[in-house]
Formats: sequence, C-alpha cells, structure tokens
Amino acid sequence: EDGIVMAIIAINKHTGKIESQPAIVSRGFALEGDAEFMAKARDAVSRTLESSNQEEMMDVGVMKEKIRADLKRFISRNADRRPLIMPVVLEI
Repeated sequence: EDGIVMAIIAINKHTGKIESQPAIVSRGFALEGDAEFMAKARDAVSRTLESSNQEEMMDVGVMKEKIRADLKRFISRNADRRPLIMPVVLEI
C-alpha cells in the first residue's frame, strides 16, 4: 500500500567497482515526484556502496540485503512510509 522502490546498481563483476550512479525508480510511492527526496535516497544508497568492502561487493546477495536495509531505514525515518524495496544489482 506504500508503493514500491527499486534501487538499480551496476557493478563490475570482475573488480567489484560501481559502474554508474545508483538509479532509484518508484511506483505508487507518495514522494516519487519529490526530486530532492529521491536524490537523498540515491545518496543513501551511494553511501552504502562506498562503505562496503571488496568482499561484500563481490557477493550480490550481501549487497542487495545491505542496500535494502539502509534504504528502508532512510525512507522510514524521512518519509514515515514502508514501501516494498527491491534492490537490483546488475553485474556487468
């Protein structure tokens, strides 16, 4: 009932490096039109990626769970909403 938020991240599967800025896509989420809020959500995901070590970056399951937890925490604190959060990690 609070919508869906997808965090899309491209990671190089050989080096574990981030290939581009995370993309945040949402549907049915009350603040999806708020560009400032979505930019802050993107920054929260970027901070999660930057704080991860090389071993974590190579494990897609670990990265998805870290992103889901941190984005959930950010949204619940700043928007008082609980959307379904779906991290998508693309290995390039």
